[in-house]
Amino acid sequence: MLNIFDFLKSDSSESRTVFNLKVKQVGTVCDFELSWDKGKILSAEINYPESLTTLYQEWHHAYMGYYRKLRGRVNQGVTGTIRRDWRAILVQQETQLLYEFHDWLRSKELFGIRTQIANTARKIAEKETYWVDIFLTCTPLDLARLPWETWEIGTDLGVPGKIRIARKPNNIIHENFRSIRRKPRILVIVGDDTGLNFQLEKEKIQSLDGKKALVKFVGWEGKDEDIEGLKKRIFQAIADKIGWDILCFLGHSNETVFTGGELSIAPGMAIFIKEISESLQQAKKQGLQFAIFNSCSGISI
Repeated sequence: MLNIFDFLKSDSSESRTVFNLKVKQVGTVCDFELSWDKGKILSAEINYPESLTTLYQEWHHAYMGYYRKLRGRVNQGVTGTIRRDWRAILVQQETQLLYEFHDWLRSKELFGIRTQIANTARKIAEKETYWVDIFLTCTPLDLARLPWETWEIGTDLGVPGKIRIARKPNNIIHENFRSIRRKPRILVIVGDDTGLNFQLEKEKIQSLDGKKALVKFVGWEGKDEDIEGLKKRIFQAIADKIGWDILCFLGHSNETVFTGGELSIAPGMAIFIKEISESLQQAKKQGLQFAIFNSCSGISI
């Protein structure tokens, strides 16, 4: 999957081929349209299996059950309940979802699209700094919730993993940002990561500091942390006059209907995107190019 580390660890010698893939569901049919290289287009039409929606919902239920258990949010103070092995259920549901999803994407109708991407990846397989990037847009949004980043494009054709997939919004109304000639500045907010393990991500980001970027970490420092003080530190860090290019949140988060989503900044404590909107607007004025809010539940933060 395309991510912050791939971009920032690269240098000016890295090249990439970019594909845009649009997937649109109309009724029981999905239209795929692959475009690249100034006007080249491949399209395909394929039936959408409703079983995918059911399997995704069952996986999501197991996922939330597992992580709520880890965070101590299930059946607190309740006795006489049947304990469920949420981890086993989650593994089972994930396996079923991925099997069905990959089987669908291996359909003969998508052979031409898969082959075009795979052939491009094959041509550059020997170049360590060359990637094939796929920017994916889905309509409706629920289609984007499927695990597209796991799509094994080209593996059945013997192509090595030189393909990266990233979701892209259907509508982009903001102007393009100017390129920067200095080192990028990255702010990392570390929240409640109970049951998660971000050690590798932290180490990778930290390794960029001083060489490839300017990096700052801010977040919960332990059980004695004053929550109001923590909120203030986060708000101030986002709006810092130094100006950030990238903002990254590590921790539990969820999409919400009216408040833009919530970020768990400490065990039992969350802030809403709406609460930091003023700080985000200030950061944007000072050069913020994009923000990464990984979501435990949903993709519309």
